[in-house]
Amino acid sequence: MDKHAAEDILTGTSFTTASIDTRTGRMVREPYEATDLRDSSFVRSSKTVPESVEEARKTISGILLCSLWFNPCRIIGLLHPKPNNEFRRELLSEIKFGKLKDGYGEGLFEVEWI
Repeated sequence: MDKHAAEDILTGTSFTTASIDTRTGRMVREPYEATDLRDSSFVRSSKTVPESVEEARKTISGILLCSLWFNPCRIIGLLHPKPNNEFRRELLSEIKFGKLKDGYGEGLFEVEWI
């Protein structure tokens, strides 16, 4: 488990896409990065407000990911952006945690490691 794979758990699976005019078969703008939120652990497409994002699974404060086949094992964590109860990461201060930066509500999915 590396940081890139862990980031996909937070942001959903990212991919490159483009808008194409179906009459001409030409791109109408440059390719851009998008994400499939169905794969995201803590955010989802809003059920009530089109084109917006909302938090999901707020009862889960964080996730620990462990690669047990390495010696020593590798451990990284992920934090929920707005959980019901904050995870006290100082209890595991030696572990790096990824979290979504502010702006995910507007569709800007960036992860910072703390």
